[in-house]
Amino acid sequence: MAGRLAASGYAVAVSDPDVTCMRDWRARHGAVSHDAADAAIIVSCVTDAAALAALMLGESGLVARARPETLFIDHTT
Repeated sequence: MAGRLAASGYAVAVSDPDVTCMRDWRARHGAVSHDAADAAIIVSCVTDAAALAALMLGESGLVARARPETLFIDHTT
């Protein structure tokens, strides 16, 4: 999904705990690097509910740091 957005001209930032995977993706798709909390739309797909909670919740989570008008889309399975 992110690759298709990047190919369509959208500025896409990616983050992945696997630094090699993230670096390779950015090299292939030309993704920008910035704090996800600054994005207008945040799309997440993580391994499970615990990983989603770690990413989104808490003092340093994306929900606390994002702008009030940010749209969150999660498609974790």
